[in-house]
Amino acid sequence: MLFMLIGLVILLMLIGLPIAFALASTTILYFFLADLPLESFTQMMAKGVDSYTLLALPFFILTGKAMNEGGATARLLHFGTAVLGHLRGGLAYANVLASFLFAGISGSAVADAGGLGAVEIETMQRAGYERRFSIALTAASSTVGPIIPPSVIMIVYGISAGVPVGALFVGGIIPGLIMALGFMGMVAYEVRTKAPKDGGSFAWKTLGKATAQALPALLTPAILVGGILAGVFTVTESGAVAAGACQRM
Repeated sequence: MLFMLIGLVILLMLIGLPIAFALASTTILYFFLADLPLESFTQMMAKGVDSYTLLALPFFILTGKAMNEGGATARLLHFGTAVLGHLRGGLAYANVLASFLFAGISGSAVADAGGLGAVEIETMQRAGYERRFSIALTAASSTVGPIIPPSVIMIVYGISAGVPVGALFVGGIIPGLIMALGFMGMVAYEVRTKAPKDGGSFAWKTLGKATAQALPALLTPAILVGGILAGVFTVTESGAVAAGACQRM
């Protein structure tokens, strides 16, 4: 029966039914087949989402949205360009750096790709990068989102498995750094033939101005994770703090 239910879920998704409805429909069918009371399904569904910590998810989603609308994502990319733009393939390096920084606020690969993606791809194409390379790099660099704290997936896993979310956040820092450095290494290899020579030279004045503009966004991840580890606020409260802070970025 297990394989039949899994196959049914896949079939429903293939015909275009949203994943949530595919899972719910299959679960209800199982309740009928196993002669279980449907009241249990409702109770289990309500209990599954009845979690204070889960409130952090809409807050972090709102944070990413606020950053996109407020222009903070563009300022992060500008900061990355000011740091690395003078190198050959500098915009590609800046793409990875901006994704790494944005991940420390949104905690989501989808928010990263959706927020920074359009700006990154358009900027790289204007500079002469191939469209395929720009899209591939943006899609790949956004995957650091669920690894760098605060991670949406870590919050969900922590609640489901009963693991302290703060500990999961700490555990994601080193792997996130390794991923970012790995992407940088791959960029260094690819840009030898696929990147134009980015214009301009390194200027402290430009870096200082870009840093000042992006400073609120740069400090937010440290404040969030530091506040959680120091016990100043919970994971849910950190999401509210991030959402509130992004309104002023």
